Amino acid sequence: RAAHMSVLLVEDSPFYRNLTAPFLASAGFIISTAENGLEALTQVKNKHFDLIVTDIEMPHMNGVEFTRACRALEAYHHVPIIAY
Repeated sequence: RAAHMSVLLVEDSPFYRNLTAPFLASAGFIISTAENGLEALTQVKNKHFDLIVTDIEMPHMNGVEFTRACRALEAYHHVPIIAY
């Protein structure tokens, strides 16, 4: 079911990005990454994602602020966002 589903992973830690992205890709997801909420917001404005996985504590724009900004975009009213 994950095949061809586009996932945006938002994580400021290179360690956790490098750990999580391959794990999600091995499940069949197509992964894009962002290092913070500002970078992620630019990506969601330019591309549709089926799922967003975001860290909560990040510099520049944290996961809560990013989630609020996503929900303000019509295309992301119902896209699942998993925050950790």
